[in-house]
Amino acid sequence: MPTKIYWLEQFPNGGRLGIMARPRGNDWLESEILHLKQQGVKVLVSLLETHEVKELELRKEESYCTQHGVAYINFPIKDRGIPENSLGTTAFLQSLAAEIDAGHAVCIHCRMGIGRSSLIAGGVLLLKGHPFKGLLDKISRLRDLKVPDTTEQEQWLQEKSR
Repeated sequence: MPTKIYWLEQFPNGGRLGIMARPRGNDWLESEILHLKQQGVKVLVSLLETHEVKELELRKEESYCTQHGVAYINFPIKDRGIPENSLGTTAFLQSLAAEIDAGHAVCIHCRMGIGRSSLIAGGVLLLKGHPFKGLLDKISRLRDLKVPDTTEQEQWLQEKSR
C-alpha cells in the first residue's frame, strides 16, 4: 500500500499542498514515486537529513523523481528541530508558495509526516494568507494526530506568523 498523502489545502487555481510520511525505500521507492506522480504531485520536498536518507534507504529518491518528471527539493531539518537559516527558510517557503501559485501540487515529507513537514506546510499556508489561529488544529485534524512534534516547532511557526 502506497504512503498516504494528507492534502491540507486545494487552492482555487488547482494548486495543492500536502504532507506525508517518508516514502517506503529501497525496492518500493520507485513505485512510491510513480504513485505520487499519479496523485498529481509536481514537487516533492524532503526534509530529511543525509543520515536519515541512508538509514531509510531513500538514496535514489531524487533520481527517481527526476526520471518520472517530479521536481525534487531537499531542505534538511534536524529531526524534532526547526530550520536553522531564517533568510534561507523564508526564500524556501516563498518558492513553495510560488509552485502552488503556478497551479502545482506540492507534497512535503519528513520521517513520519508529523513535525518538520507540518512546520514547513504551516509556513507555506501562512504565506498563502491562512491565519496562525486554528492552523495547527486544521493540520492535526487532516493528519489524524497532533502536530507538530515539539513546543519549539509550534513557537517557530507562531513567530513566522508575525
